[in-house]
Amino acid sequence: MNNISNLTVLNHMLNIQVITYKLAGCLQTKWREDSNRIKRHDNRIPNVQDITPSVKIASESDNDAVFGKAALTKSSANSSSSTPVAK
Repeated sequence: MNNISNLTVLNHMLNIQVITYKLAGCLQTKWREDSNRIKRHDNRIPNVQDITPSVKIASESDNDAVFGKAALTKSSANSSSSTPVAK
């Protein structure tokens, strides 16, 4: 995000709302908590640069080869089909 020359355009509250709206529900909740913390503790208005760390961390964790969303979905599908069910 630091490479964008007109970052100030993205820092407009309406643009931040649009970005937030496009996030998954859990990330929207996280962003509301983060933005509230920034307003209360840092006494400033949140900006786009505050959104990026949360989204980056969530993206990295979802795409993790071992514990990511796809890996765990495959793992649970494999274990449920191969595990016999007791009757």
